[in-house]
Order: sequence, then structure tokens, then C-alpha cells
Amino acid sequence: MDSDEDWTPESLRAMPEPAYTDDTIVKFVKDYVPAGRVLDLGCGTGKWIGLWLKNNYQIEGYDQCPKAIELAKQRFPTVPFHLGRAQSLPFKSEFDLIYTIAVLQHNRHAYKDTIIEEIKKALKPQAYYLMSENVLRKDNWHYTGRTEPFNEENSTDGYSYTYAGWIRFFDSHNIKLTKFEWPFFLFKVS
Repeated sequence: MDSDEDWTPESLRAMPEPAYTDDTIVKFVKDYVPAGRVLDLGCGTGKWIGLWLKNNYQIEGYDQCPKAIELAKQRFPTVPFHLGRAQSLPFKSEFDLIYTIAVLQHNRHAYKDTIIEEIKKALKPQAYYLMSENVLRKDNWHYTGRTEPFNEENSTDGYSYTYAGWIRFFDSHNIKLTKFEWPFFLFKVS
């Protein structure tokens, strides 16, 4: 959802609740980031913010949609929310963890490079990046509309990658996979 028109009461009611509302996302990173400052990059209306608050993290939200930020502020008035694009984050060495859920997959590959460099800039040294994004697999390849055969090593639809492709993408930015359990990837940023 990119425009204010997308954030109507009807569309918000129609949105499914996250599949992991039971603190799965927090438990996934707890051994690596037991506390600290966290940025939900692409927070929308703040769907996952409450999970971090409940676990005593200093959570902040960031999104490009003014209406989504407005609604998030209403839901969580004590949480800092920021309006802007992921391609130009206003932070430098501030966060222990930044995460995206279904954000990178909606950006062309050329934008991903910029976004990842911005994430690296906003993270403290030796901090973490968590993502849950679409992973292309043989069983979902037909949804891309591509006619070429699926290749586990390098198939792409211009937005998402295979598991191996995501790992190569992050390796190219000197970001190393620390932990993987579907649907989460956790990377350490040096």
C-alpha cells in the first residue's frame, strides 16, 4: 500500500493479521539482540510494533505513506514514527536491529542496493538486519509470469530472489547470514 487512498478503514479491516503475532519474530532475534533500539522499516500502521514494546525494546517505525504513519501514531502514541523513503534514511549508527517484512520484495533490484546501504548506515557497528521477504521457489515460480525454467541458483522476477539469490545479494554488500528459519533471515552487519 503506497498511497493514502489505500489506507481506508475498509482496507485495514480486510488486511490479514500477521501469521506470527505470538512473539515468534522477537524470539527469533532474542539471543542476538536481547534489548536495544529497533527500527521497523516499512512499518505501515504499526502491525508488529506492539510485539517489540511488549518485550521491552525501544521500537521506532518508518514508512513512506503519510496516512499509514498517522494511523500508527494513533495506535502507539508513545512510539516515534518517521515519514520517508527507505532509499534515504536519516539515521547514522543508531539501531541495534532493523527489520523489513515484505518491503524489499516490492522494490526493483536497483533500489535494493541503495536500501541495503542505507540500512547499513543506520545500524550500529556489529548490529543486525532481519528480513522476511518473498523467496522464489520452484512451487511459486509460475506466479511470476516468467516462461524460462526455474533455476534455484539465479532465478529472479526482478523483485525477489531464490534463497541462494538473497544470500548472494547480501554477501555482495558484506552482510553475512547468521540465522535462517522460515520465514526469517537474520544477518549480521559488520
